[in-house]
Amino acid sequence: MLELVEQDAQAFFPLSQAYAIPKEDPTRDEILEAATKEACKAPVEMMKQITCAIELLEEMGEKGSKMLVSDVGCGALLCRAAIEAASLNVFVNTKTLADKSYAQELEAECDELLTEYVPRAEACAASVMARIRG
Repeated sequence: MLELVEQDAQAFFPLSQAYAIPKEDPTRDEILEAATKEACKAPVEMMKQITCAIELLEEMGEKGSKMLVSDVGCGALLCRAAIEAASLNVFVNTKTLADKSYAQELEAECDELLTEYVPRAEACAASVMARIRG
């Protein structure tokens, strides 16, 4: 995840530079489109890695030590926030893409991950809360 955070930060610089290109420049749209597509890659990969973390937390909740139960719940809540935050970083960019087909495919991929894994993270956290609070 730390590598992906770094990749995300590195992808932002070319995107910010592309926005600085004068609108009259005939290469601006092409450069901006390429930089925007590149800026989507790290957050999409983050979302995929977060789904792996949610799956591991579910397993830890079932098989792990009772001493870690609150850590599992905290992890699930943080993963829910992280996957939603990463999706925002995709959606802000897909909104501006001229290649609407590419944007729709990327958004559909993100929506699929959100639809499956946000409820799983919530259920994992709720299970932990029920175990702790009774």
